[in-house]
Amino acid sequence: LLSSEMLLLLLLLLGGPTSFYLKQISTFANNTWAQNQGSGWLDDLQIHGWESDSGTAIFLKPWSKGNFSDEEMTELEDLFRAYLIGFTREVQDRVNEFQLECEYSPVIWRESQ
Repeated sequence: LLSSEMLLLLLLLLGGPTSFYLKQISTFANNTWAQNQGSGWLDDLQIHGWESDSGTAIFLKPWSKGNFSDEEMTELEDLFRAYLIGFTREVQDRVNEFQLECEYSPVIWRESQ
């Protein structure tokens, strides 16, 4: 059996169908604190991550960088940082529009005797 990495590499080499997509997870604890996480996927294989503290891409496979030069990668990271800063600012500016109230109701489990 081929591993998923070997299968994807084989598909890429043979020109088979593949899809690349990005996932973004943004966490907002309040209107001043936010954290963004990101990942890049080639079909079902994660090949990129995002280091939110430094604002840099993480290449999870030796070939994940593709043919991009260091300069091109810096430009892409700058673009993603600008997007994430703008997205975070927009959400925080509109936090009152998104605010939901939820009644807290603890559930107490009792074992039957």
